[in-house]
Amino acid sequence: MSALSRLLDRPSLASLLRHTGVLGVLEHLRRTPGLLVLNYHRVGEPVGDLFDEGTYSATAEALRAQVTYMKRWFAMPSSEELLRSLERKSFADPTVFLTFDDGYRDNYDVAFPVLRELRTPACFFVVTGLLDAPRLPWWDRVAYSVKRARVDRLTLTYPEPLTFNLRTMSRARVIRRILRACKDARPLVAARFFDELAMASGVEVDSEGLARTLFMSWDAVGEMARSGMTIGSHTATHPVLASISETMQYRELRDSRQRIADVIGLEPELLAYPVGGDEAFTRTTKRLARVTGYRAAFRFSGCFNHASTIDPFAIARVGVDHAETLGQFRLRLTLASSLG
Repeated sequence: MSALSRLLDRPSLASLLRHTGVLGVLEHLRRTPGLLVLNYHRVGEPVGDLFDEGTYSATAEALRAQVTYMKRWFAMPSSEELLRSLERKSFADPTVFLTFDDGYRDNYDVAFPVLRELRTPACFFVVTGLLDAPRLPWWDRVAYSVKRARVDRLTLTYPEPLTFNLRTMSRARVIRRILRACKDARPLVAARFFDELAMASGVEVDSEGLARTLFMSWDAVGEMARSGMTIGSHTATHPVLASISETMQYRELRDSRQRIADVIGLEPELLAYPVGGDEAFTRTTKRLARVTGYRAAFRFSGCFNHASTIDPFAIARVGVDHAETLGQFRLRLTLASSLG
């Protein structure tokens, strides 16, 4: 993280700028036409959650405040309007597009009512396999196992050698470190990892039982689509696409697209690469996305997309952090749209 990023992450700075009126002045400055894509995962209250608290992006109240703010200062297009702007490589205004990943049930129970109330479009990227046969994804399984562990020392040899003293190290920090190791694995052999995690933590995981109410139903997906929300693909099983063969990538992209079409009657045109960093997809992945019928795809890196240089198959997204104050949120979006 750069020194500027660390500075902007301080709530005190955003508060100072707001109270002195500087933030208000900045908001009225001329802004750069272009695209800022925000990425949310879960919406709700993370305290006490059994799973990965890092997947929470906002509470319902925070989401409502953020959307209300964005509607005042930014264009917030539908997916079709976004695609037209991408095709002509031109945005008339500073533009924000909202996306939600993974298909958690709280996206339907909590986020969708807020967006419908405020008449704001968004795209929900679902992992079709998790909706067809719910099970704990690896990141939630790691968090559950570490939180429930009753051992003093947790030692793993895969995906890399790791040892943690659970008496002195916070569970949250242990979870983050293991998740990073899993993301860095190319590829992660899930069965091997889960077996080792269960043995090291002493926690047996009922993956299907715990996930039974964690993800949206297809009925909920259909209702959101009929209400004007966009349903996009986040693949069939959420692999790091760059780590699997070209044939497997093709199947992930094709099968998830067809499964969504079977439910909502329309083939999705938007794709979000799982994990999504620049190392999570390749030129081959982008080519396959075009071949299988997508019109745009999103990565999870970068920030502001300039209209003249945007790559429609590597559109930058920036995550929303649950700990972010509204002042920080306003400052971040203002600087991104002012400075590009």
